Amino acid sequence: MKNLKNPFLIGYVVIYMISLAILNSSENFSIGNSVTILVIVGFGFSGLAFILTRFSKPMKITVSGSSKEMFFLVFSVIVIVVFLTWGSRALSNLFLSSFDKTSFVTHFGHLIQKLFFFVAIPLFVMLKYFGYSLKDFGIQFKNTGSNWKSHLPVMVGLVLFFILFNYFVGRGAEPIREGHFSAMQLIIGMPLSFIWLLLEVGLVEEFFFRAYLQTRLAVFFKSKLSGIITACLIFGLAHAPGLYLRGAGSITALGDSPTFIFAVAYSIVTLSVAGFFLGIIWIRTRNLPLLMVIHAAGDLMPGYPELMQVFNI
Repeated sequence: MKNLKNPFLIGYVVIYMISLAILNSSENFSIGNSVTILVIVGFGFSGLAFILTRFSKPMKITVSGSSKEMFFLVFSVIVIVVFLTWGSRALSNLFLSSFDKTSFVTHFGHLIQKLFFFVAIPLFVMLKYFGYSLKDFGIQFKNTGSNWKSHLPVMVGLVLFFILFNYFVGRGAEPIREGHFSAMQLIIGMPLSFIWLLLEVGLVEEFFFRAYLQTRLAVFFKSKLSGIITACLIFGLAHAPGLYLRGAGSITALGDSPTFIFAVAYSIVTLSVAGFFLGIIWIRTRNLPLLMVIHAAGDLMPGYPELMQVFNI
C-alpha cells in the first residue's frame, strides 16, 4: 500500500493517461495496442518477475550517489539522447555509408557504437574516477554461489516463458511458426542471434538503464520504485527526439512526420512500460549477466527473422 502512494508512481500514471489521450486523437493510432502492451508487458511480465524473484538473494553492490556522480549521470543521459537522435546516423554516414543497410558490417558498426556510448564511456568513468569495481554493476561470480542458486530459477523460468510466449503469441515469430526457416537455419541462426542480442540489447540496455542509471536514481531518490519509474521514463523519452526528427513511419502508426508532442506521448505509452519488469528483476538480484540473458531471450523470437538477413544464413 505504501508504494501506491509513491509520488513518482502517481506522477507516472498521470503522465501515461495524458499521453494516451494525446495519442487517441490521432486517426492512425490504435489505443487497443497500447492497452494490450500495458496489460501484458506492464502488469503481466512485471507480476511474473515479482513472483519468480521472491526468494532471490541480491548481489552486494556499493553506490555512493554523490553530487558529482549524479552530475555525470545527467551528462550521460544527454549524450545518449544526442547519440540516438543525431549521432548514430552521423557516424553511420561517415563510416558505413558505402555498405548496404541490411549488411552485417552496418549492423556490427551500430553495435560497436552502442557499446561505446552506452557501456564503455560510463563504465570507464565510474571505474577510473569514482572508484567503483565491476561487482558494483552486477558483474561478479566469486563467492556468489548462493546468490546464483537463487537466481537460476528466475533465469530458467523467464527464458522459457519468453520463448514459448513469443513463439505461440508474438507477431514477430510468425515466419518461424509458418516454417519459413529450415532446421539447419534454426540450428545455426538461433545461437548466433542469441549471442548478438546478448550484447546489443542485453549488455547495452541493461548496463546503462539498470546497473548504471536505475541504481543511482534509486539512491538519489531514496526509493527503489522511484528509481525504476524514472529509469523507464528516461528510456522511453530518450527515443522521442529521434522519432520526431527522423519520422516514425509505420513503426509507430503515427505517420511519417509526427509532432514532437505525439513522439513524446508514444515514447511514454509504448516504450517506457517495457522496462518495469526488468527493473524489478534488477533490484531483486543485482545480477547483470542474468538480466542480459533474460532480455536477449525476450527479443530472440521477434528479432530472429531480421538477424537471419543480417547474417545472410
